[in-house]
Amino acid sequence: MERPLTGRLVLILEEEAIIAFDIADALQKVGAEPILASSLQDAFSLIESMSFSAAVLDYTMRHGNCAALCERLSARGIPFVITSGMDGQYLAVRHLRKPLDTAGLIKTLEELVERSSG
Repeated sequence: MERPLTGRLVLILEEEAIIAFDIADALQKVGAEPILASSLQDAFSLIESMSFSAAVLDYTMRHGNCAALCERLSARGIPFVITSGMDGQYLAVRHLRKPLDTAGLIKTLEELVERSSG
């Protein structure tokens, strides 16, 4: 049986390179196609040019937070998981605390993708 993330693009915006690579590796193992954004600007450009099924966001970045990016993803119907402290307006969004349990992250992303495409 094919997993819900198989063949799907997943945006990763994570400030810590080692965490970003761990997330990407976990996603690849379940057949997803992770795309790493190096900055908020990069993430905005990527969501304008690619069709993502989900996103994983480190909410608090060195150069600001992801509030505007969360709004853009929500407007496009792209489910996302926040992996650090979050603004109150996104309390309904899935939030996973660091250190991340990548198996839990994958399960959460699969649930969100199934819900958004069903």
